[in-house]
Formats: sequence, structure tokens, C-alpha cells
Amino acid sequence: DLSISLEKLNKVFFSIYLNKGIYYTKIGNIDLKGIEGLSPNLTFIEFDSPRNNAHLFHIGKVGGTVSERSYENNFLKSVSLVLISKDRKISNNSLLVIGACHQAKIDDVKFIANSNNTSLTSSELLSISKYNNAKLANAAIEFNGASELISFNNIFTLSDVGILFSKGTDFVNISNYTSWNGNNGLATVYFEDPAVSNIIFSGNQSWSQGLYGIYAKNGTAYSNFVNVKFENVRIEQLNTNIKKENKIVATSLWFGDYTYVPNLILNNIMLAGTANGIKFGKIQDGNIKLNDILVFNDFKVSKKFAIEAKFKEKGNLELYLNNVNLASDAPVSFENSNYNDGISRNNHFKNEVISNK
Repeated sequence: DLSISLEKLNKVFFSIYLNKGIYYTKIGNIDLKGIEGLSPNLTFIEFDSPRNNAHLFHIGKVGGTVSERSYENNFLKSVSLVLISKDRKISNNSLLVIGACHQAKIDDVKFIANSNNTSLTSSELLSISKYNNAKLANAAIEFNGASELISFNNIFTLSDVGILFSKGTDFVNISNYTSWNGNNGLATVYFEDPAVSNIIFSGNQSWSQGLYGIYAKNGTAYSNFVNVKFENVRIEQLNTNIKKENKIVATSLWFGDYTYVPNLILNNIMLAGTANGIKFGKIQDGNIKLNDILVFNDFKVSKKFAIEAKFKEKGNLELYLNNVNLASDAPVSFENSNYNDGISRNNHFKNEVISNK
């Protein structure tokens, strides 16, 4: 079992180099130091998970605090991580957990969890859409601990959830990311905890399938999405099978209710017309910038909104819309704001600032 082998090797070596082949573990829960393969198409690490609530690798203490943070500059490079379960249906598994760690680097890695026993069914996805219980899903990558200065580059995920933010993190760079969610996937990026800061998704971001591109739950902390930027993102082929009141549930970008959102930026985003567009819940204070957004029309799909935002009556929120071209076949809604229908033409916004009344 790879878990037993690495436990012994890690006592002597920090960097482990794997040749061509498939390496197996049924134990998982491996403390990752440094692993490099030949390429994601030649070196595979397969986790045959026997249970729910498990993971293959972790870097740093899972759920750890700042005082428990590790400073080992861990790395994972040029491999494929594969989640299977031969014996039973599993949920709430992750291939890689970023725990309390500093300056870890993940480069040229594929994360695959799309077997029958590791993927959501259509009925499970329907249940999640009603009750918001994401623990039924499995994730490729999970942030769960006080991490900082984490770098991902050239990664691919095929899983119910691509990247799950279970706990807040700081200074994360995710570049050149391709995501497929499978037939009944949930979301490319899912924020269980939106109290994150200094995160940037950049390079080429190609996200396909799932019920959401981004889904972010309501925040409990005062500040959420502090200096966070998503850019160069294309979202397409979202699930059109789940409907509510004859309108599709699928939404490209879904953000919840927050007290303060300082500097959330969406830049150079292209969205397919087969889903609702952009949703912001009740937000009291902050500034959100939408730059160069293009949404295609699809008149065959009945959508609830092109964009929806709720401004609190006693708040100070500014929503900047610069060259934002939303779907013209769905309504826009800016509740408790200074918005009037005259500032857009067919849901196209050239350079507008929408704020509280």
C-alpha cells in the first residue's frame, strides 16, 4: 500500500520521484511532502476509498490553525490522482486537502473522481439543489486549514466539485485550470466558507458541466471575498435538467449574503446562455467590479435572471458594471438600489455604478 511505503520513506526522503505506472492505496490519509511523477498521463496514484469522509493526500494539518501551520514548501507535480471505490458508494471524499501549510506548489496534476461510486446521481444532485447539502459530493481539491501562499498551475479536475473551500485561506493563485463536473456534478468552485482573501484565478480558466460555475454559501464572518479576483473564465454546458417553477436552477456565478465584500473582481468572463447568469444575495457594504462580461442568449432555455443583486437599505455597496453584456432573454434585478431601466440597453451596461438607494 502506497500509504505504508510513503510513511517509511518520508522519514528519510523529502522528495519522492515516481516512475511510469499505477500506485495504489486503500488507506489514504497520506501526509504529502514532495512527490513528482513523469506526467499525468504516465504516473497514476489511485485511492480505493472504503468509506465516507476520507482523503488521499493532505498538506499540513487538516483543519489546523495558524499556530499549527507547516513550513515545508511541499509540492506535487506531474501525476494523476484517481478516486475510486470498488465496494460501496462514497461521499465527502477529497483527493488533496490543503491544510494548515505555507507555500505549497501543485503543478501539472490531474484529479479524477468520476466512477459510478464516486459521482453524484441525478437524484442526489436534485437533493443538493433543494437542501444545499454538499457533503453528498466528492471534491478533487479541498482547502481545510489555515493555509497561505498556495500555488496551483496547469491542473485538471473531473469530479462533483472541482475546488472546495471548506475553511478560509489567504494568498492562493490558481492558474490554467480546466474543470469538468460530469453528468451530475455540483460546481467547479464551491465556497463552504467564503471568508477568503487574496485569491486569484487567472491564466486560462475553462469550466464545463455542473449545476454552478461558482457557488458561495452565505457568510458568517464580517468580511468575505477580500481582494478576490476571477479572470479569463469560460463557463459552459451547465446542467439544464433540474428546474424550479419551470425555470432552470443552474447558475453560472452564485454568491450569497454577506456583511462586507471588499474588492471582489470578475474580469473577462464568458458565460453560456443555458444557465442563469450572476447572482448576488443580500450584501451590506463593499465594492464588486464586473469588467468585460459576455453572456450568450439561448431562447430555448427558460431562465430566472440574467443578473440579480440585493442591496441592503442601510448599506454602502457599489456594483461596477463595465462593458457587461448580459443575456437579453432574462430579467435583471437590483433590489433596493438606484438602478433604473434607462441605464441599460437590452441588458448591456457600458460603464455604470449601481449602489444603495
